[in-house]
Amino acid sequence: MPYLRDVRPTKSELLVLRTRLQIAKRARKTLQMKLDGLIMEVTRLAPEVKAEYDLLMARYRRVRHLLAPAYMIEGMLNVTIAAYSVESKTEIELTEKNLFGIRVPVISGTNVRTDLMERGYGLLGTSLVIDDLADAYEKLVDAIIAYAGNAAALNHLL
Repeated sequence: MPYLRDVRPTKSELLVLRTRLQIAKRARKTLQMKLDGLIMEVTRLAPEVKAEYDLLMARYRRVRHLLAPAYMIEGMLNVTIAAYSVESKTEIELTEKNLFGIRVPVISGTNVRTDLMERGYGLLGTSLVIDDLADAYEKLVDAIIAYAGNAAALNHLL
């Protein structure tokens, strides 16, 4: 509604202006509560995203640390064959949730970790280094999915 300049000094106009003022006050209070809720959600998510990032970097360093001995012990060819023989059935699900009227993405993964017997390569043909490396990679993928979900939500809220 446009700003009223010509207001007649009548009782009905006074009642209309009072009603509009009350509606405006309620709307401001509602928007302030929404802003407070969004700020609380951001302050809750920020340390969580930072902790997940630190975990992601630690797991990445672990994978890099295990990769060199695997290449030295098994050789590049055997590591590559073991990597291609793993049949991963990881499913990533992308949904949305509503936070105070803002649609925030939620990323989750299933079947990220597989059992040792279901990895696809022979246990007798490979050494323990390959198993450790595959386990480290699965943990890394799990950390990537968790970080991506919360980082996307935080970025969308910001």
